[in-house]
Amino acid sequence: PRYLGAEPGIIAALHTWGQLLGLHIHLHCLVTAGGVSSSGEWVASRRKWFLPATPLVELFSGKVIYALRGAARKGDLRLPEGWTIKQLERLCDRAKAERWNLNVRERYDSPTHVLNYLGRYLNGGPINESRLHSVSEAGVVFRYKDYRRDDPERQQVMTLATDEFICRFLLHVLPRGFHRIRHYGLL
Repeated sequence: PRYLGAEPGIIAALHTWGQLLGLHIHLHCLVTAGGVSSSGEWVASRRKWFLPATPLVELFSGKVIYALRGAARKGDLRLPEGWTIKQLERLCDRAKAERWNLNVRERYDSPTHVLNYLGRYLNGGPINESRLHSVSEAGVVFRYKDYRRDDPERQQVMTLATDEFICRFLLHVLPRGFHRIRHYGLL
């Protein structure tokens, strides 16, 4: 109510991978720049951004940590072998103290821009076939972007042993019943 007074729409896509197929767990979220009021009218956001970043990151991180702790205490969270709830609690305390990254961007100008964004992040898997260079006895050769570089050398090539490539790829297969994409509100 404080920021909009209407129900927005949200699409969230879970990504678990980075360019090198390692674990890089993050969410891509699209939020409408407004919402539907209780009377069914569209209410546009009064600001450039629907919500300010600072309270949003505090709220999000708090909700994630609260949900992890609650699931572990109820026995709904399968902990790694040998872990105790006390170890998870310590990890949650450390995560709470860390800086959580949040990138809030301005509204898209048109539905085409929204669809392009969605297409990039909701389609496909950990590696696109076009990035694969070759497979041989030596391993799997693929291209990746080194985001630490901002020059023509940003495109790099890596070779992984076949079994290592398969292990990295399988890190991103979701458990049965787990959904990569969720929606809320008017979406």
